[in-house]
Amino acid sequence: MESAEEYVIDDYGTALVGTNTIDLYKPSRLEMKRWGVRQVDIDILQWGSEEQSIKVLTPRAKHATPRRMLISLASKKKSLQLADREL
Repeated sequence: MESAEEYVIDDYGTALVGTNTIDLYKPSRLEMKRWGVRQVDIDILQWGSEEQSIKVLTPRAKHATPRRMLISLASKKKSLQLADREL
C-alpha cells in the first residue's frame, strides 16, 4: 500500500517496545476505524533529536517510563560530554 502521508511519531510507552509497531494519531474515531490495524512498510525521514526528546519527556517525568528515558538520555549526554573532553 502506497501513501504520501507523513506522521510525527511521539510515543514513549512501554507497550510497543520490541513489537515492531507504532501508533498513528487519527483525529476522530471514524478515521481510526477506517485505518484499522495494518502492516505497512515505513520510511524514516528524520530521526528525532535527544534535545527534542528531553523537551517532550520533561513534562511527563512524573510517570515512571518517561522518567527512566530521561535518566537514560542524561546518562548518554554525560558520557558524550566526557568523551568530548578526552579528545
